Amino acid sequence: MNKELFLSQLQAVAVMKKVKPKTCVPMSKRVAKPVVEDLDEDTDDEPVFDPDDNPTLGYELVGLKPVLRACELGCGDTIAGQVVEKRYCTGPVPHWRTRCRTCGYYVSPDGKYFVDGAHAIAAEYVKYFNKQKPKE
Repeated sequence: MNKELFLSQLQAVAVMKKVKPKTCVPMSKRVAKPVVEDLDEDTDDEPVFDPDDNPTLGYELVGLKPVLRACELGCGDTIAGQVVEKRYCTGPVPHWRTRCRTCGYYVSPDGKYFVDGAHAIAAEYVKYFNKQKPKE
């Protein structure tokens, strides 16, 4: 993969900031850092190789771009960075509750609609399980 193709694909998913590439001294001209006691002259003009600097990196990765997509639960919202929460509840009957943490909607007990709020979903599950009980 060439550098232009790599940068174009990276820019599609990330926010980047261009920086000036660091300059590197060629191997033939590198000089070991002199000991402080041996300094007789001012040698601040000579560039010294620093192994921590990467001379080939010409950009800085600031962050990833948010990916917008439809809600996985089907509420119709367009969400970036969705988190779906599944919680095991024991009352009135042990069951799993599913909620989109981003939009805050719970999936109804039968999975046909969405409920907003913890108290409302608890009431929905009570109604749902009361209807499911066989009549004696």
